[in-house]
Amino acid sequence: MSTCEKCTQNEAVFKTRGSEYCGDCLKPDMFARFTKAFSAKGSVLPRGEAVCVAWSGGLSSTLLLSYMNSFLNKNLKQNVSPRFSSVIVCVVDYSCLLSEDRRLIVKDDMKKMQSIVESCNFKFLRVPLESAFENETGSLDNSLVADLSSSDMLRLKLQTSKGSVDSVSQTLSLFSSFQTVPATNPTTPITLLHTLTTRLLRRTATSNNCTTLVTGLNASSIASIIVTQTALGGGFNLPNEISREYKVPNSEIITFRPIRDLLFAEVEKLIELDGISHFPAVASMCEGLFGGVVGSVGTEGASVAKMTIQDLAASFVKGLQRDFPHSVSTVSRTAFKIQTGADQDGLDVCLLCSNPIQPRSQNWRASHTTSSLVDIIPGPADSTSEAIVPKSEVSQPSEASPTADSLLCYGCQHVGREAKVRERFVLPGGDWFLGQVKQKKGVFTETSCCSNAGGCVTSCAAPPKPVPVDALRDKIQEFLIDDGDE
Repeated sequence: MSTCEKCTQNEAVFKTRGSEYCGDCLKPDMFARFTKAFSAKGSVLPRGEAVCVAWSGGLSSTLLLSYMNSFLNKNLKQNVSPRFSSVIVCVVDYSCLLSEDRRLIVKDDMKKMQSIVESCNFKFLRVPLESAFENETGSLDNSLVADLSSSDMLRLKLQTSKGSVDSVSQTLSLFSSFQTVPATNPTTPITLLHTLTTRLLRRTATSNNCTTLVTGLNASSIASIIVTQTALGGGFNLPNEISREYKVPNSEIITFRPIRDLLFAEVEKLIELDGISHFPAVASMCEGLFGGVVGSVGTEGASVAKMTIQDLAASFVKGLQRDFPHSVSTVSRTAFKIQTGADQDGLDVCLLCSNPIQPRSQNWRASHTTSSLVDIIPGPADSTSEAIVPKSEVSQPSEASPTADSLLCYGCQHVGREAKVRERFVLPGGDWFLGQVKQKKGVFTETSCCSNAGGCVTSCAAPPKPVPVDALRDKIQEFLIDDGDE
């Protein structure tokens, strides 16, 4: 390494963004990027209120926690009012999915993490994954289960809590519903795991009167998210997933990402320079679950069939950063300019991720997926002309329970479709989880147009009119081959 280009005195220890820095110059420069995010143009962050910090134990969120501590101490030294009235550090623990050995390691690390948080005078909260199935008192809440009377598309119905099950068994049942023999790719359960984690973080922030949820998303993570969300059909909500600030629909929570301009390599170097303790056992709890590959990102010889889309995207971005150092920043900064209309008012929200649903996107699969074209049945026998009606549009007795696709955004619809064992499929059904979906659409209530407790979405609507075969034949006339043309 040569001499630091900023101070021109010390030996450079790290090269980034085309310049070489010593440790003494790199650290304040990166911290300034963090503090600058609080005064960004157009910021709507509240001041003087409680904030919830998401900590996974990984490098990025660990640096975020250290920066939050330094930032508040800086306020005290400058005799200015604290930016936040209090800080709550939340760790979502899904060790219930792990083996006993790994569970003990995570438990030990959790104690160390709590000590670090309390030494900063912050409040530590461990939130078990299974608490998604519990109400505020810790009792088992209602749940959404598959309507087994429906043999076609997955339909959901509300089920009251039963004394024979607990929240852990509900959680295990949910993720076991995706397992088949041979095991399928674990992309869907990992996606669902991350979605539930986000919902629990928002719930924790709300229940503790926090108005801001701070996460440690960095520029490299954003580049991975861009690839992942696009591959999973979640491009509509991409601006919300990577923006510096995001107002969560139908809530008072603002998700804030103050280190989104830092590259992972910079985060890694800062952790090394300051000797900050991080906890890889906690951060990597999802590795190896559901048949995936342990340490799959960058693992030599790892089977691509067992790597999730998230793993493949992260591996691609890692290689991109190594071979073309400026490309990751270019990708993320370009994505920051994308506008999809996901921030407009009045949009329905997804039952699962609670993000806005792109209008009419629930019908895309029915229109464009070839598997739906084979499910056709004859029209009424007394019809004046021969007709066909898509089977998926014919009213069935099971219509009393809404289809999963009608309640999910396009990016989450694969969750319902990948549930291979419907008897085990179960989702949280508490009011905190259903939220506006229950209130706005009128589903899962007894006050709907049907007497069924599951509610009604489509069963009371007029059945679709049969489409005459002659009309369809006229539309595709130019593609038909006459007998004389053979």
